[in-house]
Amino acid sequence: MRSKAHGFVYLDIIVALFIFGLGFAVIFGSVQASYLKQSHTERYLDAVNLASSTLNEVVDDVDEDPAAAAAYLEGEHKHVVGFYNVVIKTEWAEADLLSVTVEVTWLEQGRNKNYHVQSLCHVPG
Repeated sequence: MRSKAHGFVYLDIIVALFIFGLGFAVIFGSVQASYLKQSHTERYLDAVNLASSTLNEVVDDVDEDPAAAAAYLEGEHKHVVGFYNVVIKTEWAEADLLSVTVEVTWLEQGRNKNYHVQSLCHVPG
Protein backbone atom coordinates (compact mmCIF):
# COMPACT_ATOMS: atom_id res chain seq x y z
CA MET A 1 0.00 0.00 0.00
CA ARG A 2 1.20 3.44 -0.88
CA SER A 3 1.28 6.35 1.56
CA LYS A 4 -0.16 9.56 0.20
CA ALA A 5 1.48 12.10 2.51
CA HIS A 6 1.34 15.53 0.93
CA GLY A 7 2.55 18.91 2.21
CA PHE A 8 5.09 19.82 4.80
CA VAL A 9 5.57 18.45 8.25
CA TYR A 10 5.30 20.93 11.11
CA LEU A 11 9.00 20.45 11.86
CA ASP A 12 9.91 21.42 8.26
CA ILE A 13 8.04 24.70 8.64
CA ILE A 14 9.72 25.47 11.97
CA VAL A 15 13.19 24.79 10.52
CA ALA A 16 12.45 26.97 7.46
CA LEU A 17 11.24 29.85 9.67
CA PHE A 18 14.35 29.52 11.84
CA ILE A 19 16.66 29.71 8.79
CA PHE A 20 14.63 32.65 7.43
CA GLY A 21 14.94 34.43 10.81
CA LEU A 22 18.71 33.90 10.89
CA GLY A 23 18.99 35.44 7.45
CA PHE A 24 17.06 38.52 8.56
CA ALA A 25 19.18 38.82 11.71
CA VAL A 26 22.37 38.83 9.64
CA ILE A 27 20.96 41.44 7.24
CA PHE A 28 19.76 43.74 10.02
CA GLY A 29 23.10 43.36 11.85
CA SER A 30 24.92 44.40 8.69
CA VAL A 31 22.66 47.43 8.27
CA GLN A 32 23.28 48.53 11.85
CA ALA A 33 27.06 48.10 11.52
CA SER A 34 26.96 50.05 8.27
CA TYR A 35 25.05 52.89 9.93
CA LEU A 36 27.56 53.09 12.81
CA LYS A 37 30.49 53.12 10.39
CA GLN A 38 28.85 55.83 8.29
CA SER A 39 28.22 57.93 11.41
CA HIS A 40 31.87 57.51 12.47
CA THR A 41 33.05 58.52 8.99
CA GLU A 42 30.84 61.64 8.96
CA ARG A 43 32.16 62.81 12.32
CA TYR A 44 35.76 62.15 11.31
CA LEU A 45 35.33 64.08 8.05
CA ASP A 46 33.67 66.96 9.94
CA ALA A 47 36.67 67.03 12.30
CA VAL A 48 39.12 67.02 9.37
CA ASN A 49 37.25 69.87 7.66
CA LEU A 50 37.03 71.85 10.90
CA ALA A 51 40.76 71.44 11.62
CA SER A 52 41.73 72.36 8.05
CA SER A 53 39.51 75.42 7.90
CA THR A 54 40.71 76.61 11.33
CA LEU A 55 44.33 76.18 10.25
CA ASN A 56 43.64 78.10 7.04
CA GLU A 57 42.02 80.94 9.02
CA VAL A 58 45.04 81.24 11.32
CA VAL A 59 47.50 81.17 8.41
CA ASP A 60 45.42 83.74 6.47
CA ASP A 61 45.26 86.00 9.53
CA VAL A 62 49.04 85.86 9.94
CA ASP A 63 49.62 86.41 6.20
CA GLU A 64 47.37 89.48 6.16
CA ASP A 65 48.77 90.97 9.35
CA PRO A 66 52.05 89.59 10.73
CA ALA A 67 51.29 91.30 14.05
CA ALA A 68 48.42 88.82 14.41
CA ALA A 69 51.02 86.12 15.07
CA ALA A 70 51.66 87.68 18.48
CA ALA A 71 47.99 87.29 19.38
CA TYR A 72 48.16 83.56 18.68
CA LEU A 73 51.28 83.14 20.82
CA GLU A 74 49.47 83.97 24.03
CA GLY A 75 49.01 80.31 24.96
CA GLU A 76 46.43 77.89 23.66
CA HIS A 77 43.23 79.11 22.09
CA LYS A 78 40.29 76.84 22.83
CA HIS A 79 36.74 76.95 21.55
CA VAL A 80 33.82 74.60 21.00
CA VAL A 81 32.12 74.06 17.65
CA GLY A 82 29.09 71.77 17.91
CA PHE A 83 30.34 68.74 19.75
CA TYR A 84 33.95 69.31 18.73
CA ASN A 85 36.58 70.93 20.96
CA VAL A 86 39.16 72.91 18.99
CA VAL A 87 42.59 73.82 20.38
CA ILE A 88 44.98 76.09 18.45
CA LYS A 89 48.64 75.95 19.53
CA THR A 90 51.36 78.11 18.04
CA GLU A 91 55.07 78.37 18.67
CA TRP A 92 58.07 79.75 16.85
CA ALA A 93 59.92 77.01 15.01
CA GLU A 94 62.55 79.39 13.61
CA ALA A 95 63.05 83.14 13.72
CA ASP A 96 60.52 83.68 10.93
CA LEU A 97 58.60 80.36 10.94
CA LEU A 98 55.51 79.96 13.07
CA SER A 99 54.40 76.39 13.80
CA VAL A 100 50.60 76.19 13.97
CA THR A 101 48.87 73.10 15.31
CA VAL A 102 45.11 72.62 15.39
CA GLU A 103 43.71 69.71 17.39
CA VAL A 104 40.06 68.72 17.21
CA THR A 105 38.67 66.32 19.82
CA TRP A 106 35.23 64.79 20.20
CA LEU A 107 33.46 62.01 22.07
CA GLU A 108 32.22 59.05 20.06
CA GLN A 109 30.65 55.93 21.56
CA GLY A 110 32.08 56.81 24.97
CA ARG A 111 35.64 57.17 23.66
CA ASN A 112 37.67 60.28 22.98
CA LYS A 113 38.68 60.73 19.37
CA ASN A 114 41.05 63.36 18.03
CA TYR A 115 42.50 64.71 14.83
CA HIS A 116 45.31 67.21 14.54
CA VAL A 117 46.92 69.06 11.69
CA GLN A 118 50.13 71.09 11.76
CA SER A 119 51.69 73.58 9.41
CA LEU A 120 54.52 76.08 9.25
CA CYS A 121 53.73 79.68 8.41
CA HIS A 122 56.30 82.21 7.24
CA VAL A 123 56.06 85.46 9.19
CA PRO A 124 58.17 88.21 7.70
CA GLY A 125 60.21 90.06 10.30
